[in-house]
Amino acid sequence: MKITELKKRLHNVGVDVSEKTLRRWGTQGIIKDHKKPKGAWTGRGHEEKWHEKSFEEAAAFWAVRDSGIVPPRSISAKKVAEIKNAAYLLFESKDIFFESSSEFTIVTPPRLIFDAQKLKLTVNYTELNNLAVTWIAAVEKAKQIIRISERVEVILDWYYVPPYKPPSVPSSIIPLDSGTKMLQQMYEVIRKAEQTMLRDEEYKRIQIEDRLIRGEPRLKPLQSNGDDLSNRDKLTIFLYSHQEFMDAQVA
Repeated sequence: MKITELKKRLHNVGVDVSEKTLRRWGTQGIIKDHKKPKGAWTGRGHEEKWHEKSFEEAAAFWAVRDSGIVPPRSISAKKVAEIKNAAYLLFESKDIFFESSSEFTIVTPPRLIFDAQKLKLTVNYTELNNLAVTWIAAVEKAKQIIRISERVEVILDWYYVPPYKPPSVPSSIIPLDSGTKMLQQMYEVIRKAEQTMLRDEEYKRIQIEDRLIRGEPRLKPLQSNGDDLSNRDKLTIFLYSHQEFMDAQVA
């Protein structure tokens, strides 16, 4: 998109930034920088092409600067990189279910994921977490053309889908050809091998990670009551069992 369109789209979500500022943010690496394709001469120079991510990151950067969590001048390009990494861990990475560092403490013990039951994971809000959640919420609000100043709760739905196992059919009822018998024998060998390897904690983790599916983020409006903390965006993560995943597909 052209920078004029980028500026207009940001205005539609309540973010007013000059073209000069947007270019500076791009040069500093705060937002995804524009490209200047060869041969695209406009008379004023090469035509700039800005990425969709530039729009989302500009809205997010404006949100964290305006959040009041830290002084705006303290949010450098290096700090933005830290916020983006934190946002990735909270929003995209499956590691959040298994590990918690000093900056990311999950209230519900992560190991409960092995039970494959419905869980609600609430992030403990440190300064960096607050900035990351603000960043995540702003990106999602920009995507849905919601004003960045509106406070929301971002809800992430994850589902655990167990491995598929074919139904066992007694050979006395349905005759099996030699090819089918061979497949059943191979499956039995694999099943026993998996059972052995599942005793290893790391293998168990890998098996679970491969079967985690995330749904589309949901935004829930939040009402402000004057409390500074309640005026900030929130992030809640749910993990559902296989049956709840199937029910969601039917619904």
